[in-house]
Amino acid sequence: MSDHKVAVVTDSSSGIGYETALILARNGFRTFATVRNLEKAKSLSEIAKK
Repeated sequence: MSDHKVAVVTDSSSGIGYETALILARNGFRTFATVRNLEKAKSLSEIAKK
């Protein structure tokens, strides 16, 4: 069994979902964030990589 932490966050294009996805990614979770607006997804992805 793997020790990887995984999170799925829905509605991550803004607000609480956005902030939650970033916090989880910054804390070592492999985070899958769902969004409806692909432009906002690019921003989220770039910030999370840093």
